Amino acid sequence: MIGYAQPMSPNVVIEQIEEFPEREFQTFFEKWLISDYPFLPWREQLSETQRSKLKSLSDRTKDRFELRLAVYHNREFAGWSFGYQESAHTYYMANSAIAPELRRTGVYTELITRTLDITREAGFQTVSSHHLLNNNPVIIAKLKA
Repeated sequence: MIGYAQPMSPNVVIEQIEEFPEREFQTFFEKWLISDYPFLPWREQLSETQRSKLKSLSDRTKDRFELRLAVYHNREFAGWSFGYQESAHTYYMANSAIAPELRRTGVYTELITRTLDITREAGFQTVSSHHLLNNNPVIIAKLKA
């Protein structure tokens, strides 16, 4: 664990980490994100040539700032937020997901607060993100932040 971990309640902890726990993340991603947004696995549609070019482009971004926040509920992986440096002054909040039982409990709002605190401390001047038009809880939480 890096950064800080402060409990929101006795059963929920948010930690800044270097890498998401692979098995738990993949299971959560497939169950709660891909099932809701089936267009997300777009990389699977790429040709081998396109994948090779994408990997080459990805290799150029190895030194960028990245932030991973993991949510644990009763010590079980229950959500995340991930983002990265888009430019010298802009952080892009790429994706987040929270287990259904923790939605509308303030966990996502806390993820936003932590993201803003950490990126502000790092020196970013702008935080950006994109949303689906029908994801009102996320849009409202970010407007309030």
